[in-house]
Amino acid sequence: MSLALRAALRAAVVAAGVSLLVMATPLRAQDPRTSAAVAASGTWLALVDKGDLEASHASAGKRFRDAVSVPAWKASLAQARDPRGALVQRSVLSSRFETKPGGDGKGTGDIAILVYRTSFTRQTDTRETVTLESEAGGWRVIGYSIL
Repeated sequence: MSLALRAALRAAVVAAGVSLLVMATPLRAQDPRTSAAVAASGTWLALVDKGDLEASHASAGKRFRDAVSVPAWKASLAQARDPRGALVQRSVLSSRFETKPGGDGKGTGDIAILVYRTSFTRQTDTRETVTLESEAGGWRVIGYSIL
């Protein structure tokens, strides 16, 4: 195979890959559940990022508030986040929806699980998982883990 043919083939493969990415991006953005869950988790994560843990606890879902006291939340977050340093960048890696037991059974998903790829100053490749539940008034965080 000639060098010119290889270069043309490589360019075609790259162009096809870019086209697939461009076409797939709007599909994700069109799901209103994803947009709403990402917005709610972003607002909540911003409170965590700036260290306003009392506000993050207060704005979380009922299941979160009932399961974790403010002092326990502060202690666990200090242990999990402080060694990693300040936030550098965060992007959604994946999202999925599940119907919780006792949910509407229609498959609309009243639990959202968002996985973020996050970089901190002292740990550049981290995964944060934020679990949200649909409550009256919108999505509320009911779980957070960081690896």
